[in-house]
Amino acid sequence: MKGGLSLVTDINQEKVVNLQLSFEILSSTEAKSRTKNIPLWKNQLGREVFDGFHFFAPLDFQWSEVTLEHQTFIMVIDGDKIVGVMLVVQDEQNPNHYGISYVDVHIQRRREGIATQLYKQLNAWVQSHFILSTSDLTQEGKKAKLNHVFRREINRCAVI
Repeated sequence: MKGGLSLVTDINQEKVVNLQLSFEILSSTEAKSRTKNIPLWKNQLGREVFDGFHFFAPLDFQWSEVTLEHQTFIMVIDGDKIVGVMLVVQDEQNPNHYGISYVDVHIQRRREGIATQLYKQLNAWVQSHFILSTSDLTQEGKKAKLNHVFRREINRCAVI
């Protein structure tokens, strides 16, 4: 599923940035093919990830087929570059329960409202009988108050 949005964000109340972004909701197979030309780098933990990200990594596509079938990637695209990714995983035991594995915004694009847009796209995607949960936040996630964004933006289903 593809869509687009225009986002105007006030950063530190100094300047307004106009972003022409699109979003994609992809299966693991589709997301993997979308990443084939992204270089890799090592994150702060020494893990090999896609350039500019902290969690988004080739490892996401190396799980068993059963696990891969339960993954959904929500991506924010600027031109031809992925600038934000949310990995949502469906619980194999309870198909109505989805967990947010991570929210990752490219290091050069943080503090522009991209994570909020990912949550808004997730909210548009979910169905009313879904139950959503989120993983523990990193220090960056806590600083960005993603737990508040999660609770504010997700209103079409139950959250735990």
